[in-house]
Amino acid sequence: MAITTQVVCVKSFPFPPAPPGCVVVKVGGSLYDHPALGPGLLEYLGALDARRILIVAGGGGVGDAVREWDSVHSLGDEVAHQLALIGLQVPILFLLSLLAPGDLMAAVATETEWWEGSGSRPRVLGLLASTFLSRLEETVGPVPHSWDLTTDSIAAYAAAAAKCPLVLLKSSAIPSGTSWEEAATRGYVDEHFPIVVATYGLQVTAVDFRGWLDGPRAVPDSK
Repeated sequence: MAITTQVVCVKSFPFPPAPPGCVVVKVGGSLYDHPALGPGLLEYLGALDARRILIVAGGGGVGDAVREWDSVHSLGDEVAHQLALIGLQVPILFLLSLLAPGDLMAAVATETEWWEGSGSRPRVLGLLASTFLSRLEETVGPVPHSWDLTTDSIAAYAAAAAKCPLVLLKSSAIPSGTSWEEAATRGYVDEHFPIVVATYGLQVTAVDFRGWLDGPRAVPDSK
């Protein structure tokens, strides 16, 4: 299934109401080393019961590098936060290049264009996290500028803004019955994530995507 991709620079919060069947999908950075990530994402997103899909990219090696620099050089929360946000432009473009090899559309869309698309197939959009978070703070208020807030929480804020469900594609399974508070304590999600989920009453599904990539390809239900 062909997937049209686009990078989105949102200008305000909340976003225009998303049409039914939209979903925010966060791709964990720990999945970037899997050789089947590209075809796996194409298959998964193509089969997902969603008319429009917004991709949020995990930091991956870029985020790890900033963490290491912060640890070695004591950059401080604010500098590390800003470097990590700027660095997120690399993984989102990387993911979109996997979804549309040789045809990456890096155009910036306005908020009124966010959920526009043609035909019945999903249109996959990539979130520019740095711009999104800046606009979020201008209209909603400050968020933590520390490692308590990572791309998990950014994806949760995006889902809250669009009034959409959130799917987290992870490298391991979160045990059934685990609260989001416990998941944060055990390192499955960041510390701020449970607060966003509780504040906005988000519908969240976590998928062991590495396990799915390694096993028989039956697309898991993410609704």
